[in-house]
Amino acid sequence: MTNLPEENGENPMHLILSVASKLGVDLHESDVVSAERVGARNRRSRAPGDSGEGAGAGAGAGRPRPLVVRLTRRAVKDELMTAARVRRGATSADLGQSSAPRPIYVNERLTKTNRQLFYKVREAGRRESWRFLWTKKGRTPGPGHSATLDTHWLMTLLVFGRSVVDKDGFILVEKRSPRRRNRNKRGTAPAACSLKAATPTVDIYVSRVHANMAHDNIMRYIKERSVGRTEQPVQVLAIERLQSAKQTDFKSFRLRVPADQQKVLLNKDFWPAGIVFRRYRGAKKTIKSPAINSARV
Repeated sequence: MTNLPEENGENPMHLILSVASKLGVDLHESDVVSAERVGARNRRSRAPGDSGEGAGAGAGAGRPRPLVVRLTRRAVKDELMTAARVRRGATSADLGQSSAPRPIYVNERLTKTNRQLFYKVREAGRRESWRFLWTKKGRTPGPGHSATLDTHWLMTLLVFGRSVVDKDGFILVEKRSPRRRNRNKRGTAPAACSLKAATPTVDIYVSRVHANMAHDNIMRYIKERSVGRTEQPVQVLAIERLQSAKQTDFKSFRLRVPADQQKVLLNKDFWPAGIVFRRYRGAKKTIKSPAINSARV
C-alpha cells in the first residue's frame, strides 16, 4: 500500500484492518502475517494541503513509506486487490489520521527483477497507448480484458520490435514457430577411389582395469575375445588412457571403434568380471572451489 499517510506511533496492524474495512473486505488479524513500513523516510516532499501540523507531522511531513502486508492466503490477497480496483480512488479519509486525506494505492509487491520488468512493460504501454496495465499472479493483463499475456512473453515481443496490439486494442498472442534443424543428407552414389567416406566411429569407456595392464594387453584381449563373435575381429582405431582427478589403484581407457562393432564391446559377456564399461560421454568439467582461509576459534 503506497501513499498512505505515516504518523508517529501508528499501529500498522490497525491501519491495514481499517483500510480493508474501507475497501469492503472482511479482514481479520489472523489473516495477516506481518505489516510494516519499509524503506527510508523521505522528508523533502509534502502532500498538497498537508500543513505538517498535528500529532503525526513528524513522520508524515514527507512522502510516506509503503506499507508492506504479508497475508496468510493468496485468496485473501486477491480479494483485497480486487476490492481496491473496484473502489479505485479511495482515500485515507475516515482512518482516524490527523493528516490530510490522500488517495490510497494497493498493488502487488514485486521482486526487483519483476519490478524492473513491469517498468519496461509500462513504458511500452505508453508507446502503444494502453490505458491500463497491472500485475496479477505474475501476469500482465493488457487493454483487452479477454486476453492476458505473460510479462516475459510480452517483453520478448517488445524486444524484437513487433507490434503486440491489433487495431481493436487487443493483445496479439503469437507462438514462435519452432526452429527447424538442418538435417544432413547422405550421398547415394557408388563409392569411388578418388573420394571415400570416413568410417563412423564411437568411443567406449572401459574402467577398473588392473594397474599393471597396458594398451597392448587390452588390444590383445579384444582381438582374441572377438574371434567367433563377428565376421572380422573388432578393430580398435585408437586407445587412450584417461587421467583421473583422484589417485586410484586402477586404470581407465577410452577406446575408439567402428560404429557397427560397438554392440560387441557393449555386451556383458565380452568383458571379464569387475570391468566397468559404457559409451564414452566425455570428460567431466571440474570446478575448483576458491580457497578459504580458516581460523581456529
